[in-house]
Order: sequence, then C-alpha cells, then structure tokens
Amino acid sequence: MISKDLRKQLKLPVTKEIVYYRRLRGKEYVKFDVESIEILEQYNPSGSYSLQIVLSESLLNESEKVKILSDFLVEMQKPTFIQDTNDVNY
Repeated sequence: MISKDLRKQLKLPVTKEIVYYRRLRGKEYVKFDVESIEILEQYNPSGSYSLQIVLSESLLNESEKVKILSDFLVEMQKPTFIQDTNDVNY
C-alpha cells in the first residue's frame, strides 16, 4: 500500500489506484497497478524524484521493479495520458 503522505509528497492522486503504462507496439499500451513506491533520490530545486516502483501482476505474474521520474508517473495518472502521448508525432 502506498501511504497518503507519500502520495501527497509526490503529487499523486490520494483516492485512486496508481497506474503505470507500458507501450508495447505502435500505439498500444498495457496498464499495470503500482504496488509500492520507493524514493531513490530527490532533485532540488525542481522537487522531482527518482523512484523505484513495483508493478503487480506484471509479465509472468511476477512483481517487477521499474525506475521512473516522479513527474512522468504523475502524468500517467491523468485520464488523457494515452491520448496525449499518441498525439505526439515522433
């Protein structure tokens, strides 16, 4: 479980599950629930954090650890994340 205080510190939603999206092919994404979050480093003065998250029910039904920047994880929580990402032309 991810504490309310940690969620506030990282600017993550307090009342809903935290999710992580992984892009598979083209514009197809798979959604994973975040089981836990660990702060690895803080970048001042921006207030961003380097995080290690544990994904539940990942491939092969095993937990998986992923490193991610807190700002990007916050963006993934937005309902329009996939649409916004697909709108970017690479």
